[in-house]
Formats: sequence, structure tokens, C-alpha cells
Amino acid sequence: MTEAIEWWKGEEGNLYTARNNPDEVQLLARRELFGEILDWVEPGTMSSICEIGCNRGSNQRVLRRMGYKNLIGVEPNESARKKAIELCEVYESMDQIDPMWEPDLVFTCGVLIHVPPTELKKMCQDIVDLSREWVLAIEYFSAEPRMIEYRGTKDRLWSRDFGSFYLDNFPCLEAVACGFAWKPMTGLDNLTWTLLRKV
Repeated sequence: MTEAIEWWKGEEGNLYTARNNPDEVQLLARRELFGEILDWVEPGTMSSICEIGCNRGSNQRVLRRMGYKNLIGVEPNESARKKAIELCEVYESMDQIDPMWEPDLVFTCGVLIHVPPTELKKMCQDIVDLSREWVLAIEYFSAEPRMIEYRGTKDRLWSRDFGSFYLDNFPCLEAVACGFAWKPMTGLDNLTWTLLRKV
């Protein structure tokens, strides 16, 4: 994923970090989203959470407010990492994480959409391997895979049914719940989420 990662490490990643600094209203919307999702997990059974592509740590801020303390992030962009480090332990890449450490939940939020289709299965495999029990994808949905122009640039964003992609490629997973964050009601960006569990 060298080309895509390098793109996000550079100026485009810096601009993304600068643009995406949610205010308290937006953080509350995220808290409501994570509350809905994590209601599907038995209370007290999830102690560690890892976000792949955590950017400045907005989701970690929300999860910390919800009482989750053992948080980790992976973020290739240096300017974003410097902000996220205030909220969680942050690594530049997944291969820097201690292989003996298995977070209960590993999730992405608007990250798989930026992974080139030829590299998506490897990315998802790494996520499944890292997780002890739960995998969560919060992404844009499309019934059929399609490329969407991203800020005037092609081949930087792809939408698909990521829940089905996980199920089709990883028999060790089962779908537990799904939902949709409709922008007019939530303020979030029409995100579809799928919560999966290792069986």
C-alpha cells in the first residue's frame, strides 16, 4: 500500500487533519453512534480498542469519555499522530504493534474506503488477525464496488459493501449488527456500520 500510504502521509493527509476537527456537537453525534454500536457487546467484556487510521484521535476522545481507557491508534500521518498521542498510544503502522497484544475490538471509520481494491483483502486480513474478538467497519456503502472521485482526484476513494466483503473473505467472522448514520439526523456523513465477531 506504499503509494496510498505515502499520499496520506503528505500534504493531503495534513489538509485532511486540519479539516476534520469536530466540535462538541459533532463529538456528541459520534458518542451516540458508538453507544449504539457497543450496546451489542456484553458490558464489561471489552477492555481494549484499536482504531486503524485514527487521524487526530477524535474517536478516541469519544471512547475515553465513554469510559474506555485502553485505547490504541494507527495513523501514518505525522501531524495527526502528534495530536492523537494526547489521547491514546499511537503507531505509524500496524506492524509496529506488539504481535502478542490483541485488542478486543479493531475498527476503521472512513478508512477502508481509501484502500485500493487490490490491497483491501490484505488490509482486512491484518485487522482480523490483530483483533481478539470484534471487528467493526464504519464506512460508506455501495451495493456494488465503485470508485468515487475524492476532491478532484481519482483512485483515492472506493465504496462497497464492506460488511459482505469481510464475510465473503473471512469465514471466522459472523455479523452481529449493522446500522446507518443518516446525515440529516445525525450530522455524520451517511455512514454504514457493520459489527462482526470472531467465531
